[in-house]
Amino acid sequence: MTQEILNTIVNKGWNLTAMEMVSQKIFVHFEERGGSFETISASLKSIKGVTDVNEVDLLPSELKRKHLDALLSKLPDPLVDIDFKGEVLVVNTAAEIAFGLEKSLLIGSKIYELIGVSLNKVLPNDETSFEVSCANKQYLMDITPVYTQNKTTGAVIVLRSAQRLGQQISAISPNKGENIESMVCLLYTS
Repeated sequence: MTQEILNTIVNKGWNLTAMEMVSQKIFVHFEERGGSFETISASLKSIKGVTDVNEVDLLPSELKRKHLDALLSKLPDPLVDIDFKGEVLVVNTAAEIAFGLEKSLLIGSKIYELIGVSLNKVLPNDETSFEVSCANKQYLMDITPVYTQNKTTGAVIVLRSAQRLGQQISAISPNKGENIESMVCLLYTS
């Protein structure tokens, strides 16, 4: 059926820009010059096995990306996703603020140049954390490697400021409002 849909698209001269298959459904994205929705719908419904044609605003991957972007933008800690070369793939709003750069300038840049740490250190084989400085501010850098077939192919990095860590510890402390000694003591008790 997929081949028949593609043949119809080619024969009609429609400009297909994307196609996705999700849960027994086929999603196609055309440029508007492909004709009216009614024309496209009628042509696709004539293909054996096509039972319904609906117009949607976004492809499933585009919708998923919008949801992921909304989720990332709400995270309070700077988050950076890098590939195996240390190239920045994804950042959240907090990372833009931490680095003092817009997303468009961060994407494609090298993380080790942004924080002055070697590529080997930001692409470890196991989860790790260490202190870094970014835009004259100190952070605890939590790194979670991303694996593909037992090989490190990237990492997700979360930068945690001392202030934010203090807020998190304070939030779980049973003695809220007490001084730092009680928080440190809490860390050593079981």
